Amino acid sequence: MKDLIPVKFTINLNQEEKDLKKLFEKENFSLPALTVDSFSHTDPKFKETLEMNSRLDFLNRILFNFMVFSVLLLSTFLLIIVLSIISKTIEIKNKVLALGKTGIQNLELAKDNLLNLDTDKSLSYFKLASSNFEEANTEYSKAKLLETSASVIPILSSYQQNAESLLAMGRDFSSAGIELTQGIKEITNDKDGNALNLIQNVKKHTSSIEQKVNSIEASLLKINTNFLDKDTAGKIEKIKLTLPKIKRVLKITEEVNDNIPEALGVNKEKNYLIVFQNNNEMRSTGGFIGSFGILKMENGQRKDFFINDIYELDNNYAGAVKAGLTPYIKPPYPMDPQFTGNWALRDANTNPDFSKSAQNIIDFYKKEVPFLKDPKYPEEIDGVISVTPSVLESILEVTGPLNLDEYGLTLNSKNLLETLQMEVEAGQDKAHSKNPKSILEVLKNKLLERFSALSGEDLKKMILAVAEKADGKHILFYSRNDNIQKFFGKLNWTGEINKTEDDFLMVINNNYGGGKSSLKINEDINQEIDIKEDGAIVKKVSITREHTSDYYLKYFDPWEKQEKWLVGTNDNYIKVYVPKGSKLIKSEGFENRIDIFNEGNKTAFGSLFSLVPKQKKTATLYYKLPFKIQMGDFVKYSGFYQKQSGSLGSTIETKVILPSNTNVKSSEGNLSKNNNFEFSGDLSRDRFLNIIYSPL
Repeated sequence: MKDLIPVKFTINLNQEEKDLKKLFEKENFSLPALTVDSFSHTDPKFKETLEMNSRLDFLNRILFNFMVFSVLLLSTFLLIIVLSIISKTIEIKNKVLALGKTGIQNLELAKDNLLNLDTDKSLSYFKLASSNFEEANTEYSKAKLLETSASVIPILSSYQQNAESLLAMGRDFSSAGIELTQGIKEITNDKDGNALNLIQNVKKHTSSIEQKVNSIEASLLKINTNFLDKDTAGKIEKIKLTLPKIKRVLKITEEVNDNIPEALGVNKEKNYLIVFQNNNEMRSTGGFIGSFGILKMENGQRKDFFINDIYELDNNYAGAVKAGLTPYIKPPYPMDPQFTGNWALRDANTNPDFSKSAQNIIDFYKKEVPFLKDPKYPEEIDGVISVTPSVLESILEVTGPLNLDEYGLTLNSKNLLETLQMEVEAGQDKAHSKNPKSILEVLKNKLLERFSALSGEDLKKMILAVAEKADGKHILFYSRNDNIQKFFGKLNWTGEINKTEDDFLMVINNNYGGGKSSLKINEDINQEIDIKEDGAIVKKVSITREHTSDYYLKYFDPWEKQEKWLVGTNDNYIKVYVPKGSKLIKSEGFENRIDIFNEGNKTAFGSLFSLVPKQKKTATLYYKLPFKIQMGDFVKYSGFYQKQSGSLGSTIETKVILPSNTNVKSSEGNLSKNNNFEFSGDLSRDRFLNIIYSPL
């Protein structure tokens, strides 16, 4: 009987399937051919037995060949099934991958819309992302079942664990985004302004978001980035770095939420001092304090809010000093007592660290308010809020123009500052010997009326505009409540000087001449950072300032009985803050000697640096940093370059000169890289730079 030959199947296989087929063929054994020796015997019984054995042997051969055929046929059949499973698994995996990518795209769109406070679109994209990840998880479960059935396919558990963890993380991110967006919608659409309801909403959503973040963290711990492509692995590592910051913000938010009732006067009235810093007359923390206000909060509602001229406080205080009723306090250098008189609230912001200047502001307020003898002014202050005119300009971009019929004026975002300044210096109130800052109270009332009529969309724009100005340090906060102060500090809204132990640079301008010219000055900062072979750092910092205006807006002051220019000479004292202990090598281009100050953990080099209209000057400092970069296999230079609060932002050019024979590993920061190790940007916000290199 001929051996049965199994049917040969011809299948078109891709490379992955060919590899699996080879593996299958390798792992299936083949049996040797069966042989039987031949011999003769004459015994009938034996012959009968032999014939019986022959029949049995023949039957065994038939059965054996049938079994071999069956095994081969079954193996071929199983191979077809396996290859079908592989094809189906690949199809499902491709679908999972596509859904995952779509989910990520929707998350990014949701984030972008959320940053623009378009909560409707953001919520829609977060929900789409959630749906994408849910469907992807369902499809992945099918693939996992098929892979379990096809045990011959060598699927590594790490790949499965990564896939499951990534999908879980996507679902949690989507859920957290939905929760966050819904919370923002509830807050921005709350027309009642009930503080207690706001607190409950924040607490509810924060708690839910925190649970999702903890779940995301658990998923991250299970992910092995060695099994991921470079792009995905990079994103995972970024999330790992970002997540602890998110957890800290959530923790601080919870702490602030616990303290908000107290801050909003739920149990006791709270009083906040608002200082209006004119950044057209620049000072250390943003501008000359020409006006102030008191905001009273009680039971979560605004109880009172009024604005007044700073001289209503300072003049009464000066009179008390002159009468010997309170001690004279000499103003700090470089202010001239002959020009400024006694130190007072208007000049209290001499420290560029607003958290420290705010304490001086509160101290002077408490010294001065008893001599005003007006019961509406509280004795105790719970916090200080600073605002520059740039904030009001952004607000008017949202609200539109305001008509001040009492003054015959229309204010918009373009004419606000100069119109108000001219009215204060030479307007109808001053002409009639009234408080020249009365116009600010009228403006405040008009704005509050306009705020109450804002649509939900305009309210979102307003929140976004105000947050942007806070990021640019045009709004600063100081709270005597430590938890609230920490919260604003995390947002970088407290105007504190960065405490870095690395390289540091901050240029501070003080316009002590009284002219409203600071916004007409363009400032360019150019720093050259020379890193020596032993890690020592020598720096050259050049500052170019240009007065872009001519003498501008002439007026007659009815009190001083003389003509003046609103925009004229910029009488400026500049201070350059560097790491504490830096040694000055030389200086060029300043008007007088260099003064050296030690303030906190910084050293400052100061000098006069004034400009007349249309003038342009450059001054340069050469100095050595007090530390050396730690040498080793990898060497790191880090620099932090801080913006002056209230400024519109200088340009900054940075060139790093590395030692010869070095191999640069990486450079990162929020400055633009121009060429080799030359970087540029603007100080509309704080900037930083990190360079890692190794000696060859």
